[in-house]
Formats: sequence, structure tokens, C-alpha cells
Amino acid sequence: VDKAAPTAAIQASISQTLWQRILSGITFGLVSNSSIQVRMSAEDSLCEIDRIEYIKLNRPIEATSDSDLAAILATRTDWGTHRLSFKNNEARIELFHDEDERFVYYLRAYDMAGNVYYANSDGMMVDRTNVLETLQPLVSVAPVQQPVNDIYRTDVDVLIKAIDPEVGGTFSSLKEVRYEVFSQGVATAAPVVLHIFILDAPTLDQIEANQSFETVVRVPAAQNNSNQVVVVATATDRAGNVTVASTEFKIDITPPAISVSYSNNDVRNGQYFKAPRVATISVRERNFDPKGAKISTNGSVGGWTNVGGEGDDTLWTCQISFASDNDYTLDVSVTDLAGNVSGAVDYGGSAAPTKFTVDLTK
Repeated sequence: VDKAAPTAAIQASISQTLWQRILSGITFGLVSNSSIQVRMSAEDSLCEIDRIEYIKLNRPIEATSDSDLAAILATRTDWGTHRLSFKNNEARIELFHDEDERFVYYLRAYDMAGNVYYANSDGMMVDRTNVLETLQPLVSVAPVQQPVNDIYRTDVDVLIKAIDPEVGGTFSSLKEVRYEVFSQGVATAAPVVLHIFILDAPTLDQIEANQSFETVVRVPAAQNNSNQVVVVATATDRAGNVTVASTEFKIDITPPAISVSYSNNDVRNGQYFKAPRVATISVRERNFDPKGAKISTNGSVGGWTNVGGEGDDTLWTCQISFASDNDYTLDVSVTDLAGNVSGAVDYGGSAAPTKFTVDLTK
């Protein structure tokens, strides 16, 4: 006579835990980004195992206690089964999961005498899908300004949005979201962690609360004043999937610097020159636009030439000839592509730089 129930257990390839009883408090701390193999086994010391049945659910059965869960399982009618394999006196079912999925296994084992044993696993997840992210540069300062010619001249707000997408009815949730800012390939500050979720055994509600994250971060213009500002965000889910996304933009807060020099500074009586003059206008500007150069003069204006240099020291020059008898004036200002306007012109030691007379008549 065999009145004793068989013993049964569930084990997963990603855990050393052997689940051998009813467990009502389900958490989902077991996550794989590749696959999970589940083994359900049962054995009886007096007679053979008749069958192993199981229910696989993507959400745990709600129960107030282990005994409440046992009562619920006894009334379920949706038990399935699978071909058994035997090793010595142990009956086994092995199931393989390599697609995105969330699951809890409930086991019911019968011996040949009709005795029954219940057990269930903890929650498990396979999550092979990378996190999705969006980074979008926004204008944030008050008053709100739109970038001029796709160049910002204020601090820039960047929207970082990460979501662990639901695939196969599951997602493992975000573990960490961080970002870093680079200017000309050099980090301008230490990496910043925006979101972190590191519970070892989170509940399903906690997992669902951490599926997505978004925030706006401010990139300071003063520390990132270049034509190659890159914001790099990295999101990692609890399964170890990593996604890196970036956005690139330009910041220019430096106004054009103008200097003017003359070939002839032999002035008489404060403003008179008996020989022609040539003025060379030099503009140091990273985002120079000849159309933004306003030269007010009655001299003969030549074209602009890029002499060389890098960044804010990029040099542009233009020459103006004052070669005939006349009263001349000169006024220069430059607005760059970002909308920055030049300040005072540096005339150095030039004599009568803005108003003078050329008198070639003897």
C-alpha cells in the first residue's frame, strides 16, 4: 500500500535553486538574454511515477498564502503534459526557452497509486531584445530660441527616452540608463547615471514600473562650445542587453572677432594721406558666412578668403582698396551662422581707420 505522495522539483539552467514546494510569493529575479532550460522531475520510493503535468503562465497565480495557492491549483483544469524520460526511478520533463518570454511553472506529479504532489517555480524571463532609445535635441532656455542654421548658441536640452520593448509578452525592465557628453571627441564631464533598478528579486509590479524611462538633460554651452557636440546615452536591461544611442549638434557662443590693418599709416593733419591705402579686414570665426559680413565703405571691396586656422581661430580676410582722391569711410560688422554678432573692431595702431581722405594731387 502506497499512501505517500511522490516528491517533485523544478530547476532552471540559470539558477542553483531547486523548487520543491508550493510558493505563492513569486518574484522575477531570474533573467537570461539567451535561453533557459527548465527541468521538472518527480520520483517515488515505492512505485513508479505515472505522469507529470504542468501549467505555464506569464503571470503568477494570485494567492494570499501557500495553502491558498495549493487550493487553487487543485481546482485548475488546464494542466498539460509532456513525454517523460526516466533516469533510474526519476521521471523528467525538459523544456527549452530561447525566445523572449516570461513564465512561471506550476507542477503536478502523480505516482501509480494516485498520490499527487504540487510544486512551482519562481518567475523567469528570457529577454533577447535590445532597449530602444530616442535622443532629441530641444531648445530649452527662456526665452525659447530655435537654432539658427542648425547651430545653437545657448544651453541645449536633450530628451533621453529608453524603453525595454515587450516581445513575446515579456520584458525584463531597465536596469540602468546613463549618458555622457563629448565635445570634439573629449568628454566634458563625468558620465551621469539617470536611472538604476537593481533589485535581485523584483515583483512583477516593480518590473512593469521600470519598463521605460525618460528625462531631459541640459548640455551647458560654455563647456561644449564646438561644432561637434555628441550626447551618448547607454541603456541596459536586467537581462544584460545594451543599447547605445547618440545625437550630435553644434554650439557656438563665440562672437566673430574683427581686426583691421592698413598698408599706409603715413597720416598728415589727422586724416590726410598722399598715397593710396589698402585695408585688410581679418575675421576669426568658426561659422563664418560672407553674407553675414556688413562692410559699409566707398572703397573698392574684394572677396573673402579662408586663410586657415581651426575652430574659433579660423581666419577669413578681405581687402579694400582706397586708391583715388576721395573722402573715405569704413564700418565693419559680422554676424556668424549661429547669430552671434561681432563686438568692437580692433584697429590696432592704424591711423584714421574709419574716416580719412586720400589726396594724390600735388
